[in-house]
Amino acid sequence: MIQKERTTGPASGRQPVAGPIPPSPRGVFRAPGRGAAPALRGSASGGPHRRGRPFADAEACIIWMVQALTAEAEDAPRKAGTRQTAAAICSPAEVVKCLDTLYRRRRIDLHHVRILRLWGHRGRAPDAANPMEKAEGRVWREALDRLDWPLRSLGIIS
Repeated sequence: MIQKERTTGPASGRQPVAGPIPPSPRGVFRAPGRGAAPALRGSASGGPHRRGRPFADAEACIIWMVQALTAEAEDAPRKAGTRQTAAAICSPAEVVKCLDTLYRRRRIDLHHVRILRLWGHRGRAPDAANPMEKAEGRVWREALDRLDWPLRSLGIIS
């Protein structure tokens, strides 16, 4: 290990002090050009390690989540609600938690969530070319844009 000199004393008359410089704590931000910051956890994408294939985009994730929750609600009286797709990369509750966090931070409101539920249940995105769906398409896109980063940071979408 290369030892550097530490300086102590007032700024005008600093004197070198022998001894190694203590290492910086892990997880501390480092300025660009001073080495990469250590990865705290997770995979190369920054999110936690997950099994399965991530969704292509937030739209596919929302449609899957709404349909999975609908199937779970319809299946609940017969089974105890323990149904989950084997190929799923996450549980629907994780996506709902991301939506809840955005709602609590006032990044989306209930109108966004209603549009996501309505069109997720239909299994498609609103068509911007259709004048009847144009306004809902804008709200849909706005909600997905705000949901993209939280899902990407969790490794749910690629």
